[in-house]
Amino acid sequence: MSHRIMVPVVDPETGSDLIRMAAASAHAHEDENAEVMAVNVIKVTQQTILSREPEFEAEHIKQRRALLSSARDIVSEFNVGLRTREIVGRNAGSAVLKIIKEENVDHVLLHWNGTRSVRNYVLGSSIDPVVGRASCDVTLVTFGPEGDWSDSVLVLVGQGPHTPIAARRGAEFATKGKLGFLNVQEPDHTDDNHSPEGRRGDIIETLIAETGVMETFVKNAEELCIERSVAVTADIEQAILTHASEYDTICIGAPRSGPVARAIFGSLPETISEKANCTVVTAHGTDGLPMSVREAIVRQLKI
Repeated sequence: MSHRIMVPVVDPETGSDLIRMAAASAHAHEDENAEVMAVNVIKVTQQTILSREPEFEAEHIKQRRALLSSARDIVSEFNVGLRTREIVGRNAGSAVLKIIKEENVDHVLLHWNGTRSVRNYVLGSSIDPVVGRASCDVTLVTFGPEGDWSDSVLVLVGQGPHTPIAARRGAEFATKGKLGFLNVQEPDHTDDNHSPEGRRGDIIETLIAETGVMETFVKNAEELCIERSVAVTADIEQAILTHASEYDTICIGAPRSGPVARAIFGSLPETISEKANCTVVTAHGTDGLPMSVREAIVRQLKI
């Protein structure tokens, strides 16, 4: 069975970078016969007959097809397989979910503009259904002004359930060789023999050991540079922004699952996207997250 990573191509300007990121992620699973599947989702109106070729947005569709044609060159440097597919549907999110089920997709990458909707959707009409109902890992990517993402990657380490997924994405995407881990917490005023800095440093080491991200990092990176940082401060947001300024990409785990929690899903990534000049990756895993990692982190926080 292959490890399949899907990229719905919506915007040609960001599509090539998403395909390259998917290829980097697939490369970490090359032993599993990994492949990238680039999909052109053509959204049609209720009045359009689905069996007919849409005649509107012709230029945009043409650009996306041209991108799919060049996708093989994009992924070739990572030595992974590529498959392209086109699907026509009235709702992009539903179309993506259909392919995820049909193709047994393991991971889907989506572009997100970094801002939440103020109307019926939290992240967008195409993204909300995928985040809420996908049976695979979901990665949202908000590109920074420079558009780069591979030179240096910072993983934000917390006790959220999707932190292990964020760590894996960070190790996969840090192809140029600099990978950092940051834990930020408010000051702990308890008087014990184990400092907050020490405990949080242990959390980072536990995450690295339990997720096996170092093996992925060594496989994917051209050079190797790993950094571990702990910040104990009342101003958590500023500490994150300060460290993020030294990296091209920051990987954040989604806080938690469920329809209610999705209402705040974008809060931290949105803040970082607005105030930091870097690419922001928000990682969301399935229910099959490694409980040992979560339990170990929570246990150490309670020490």
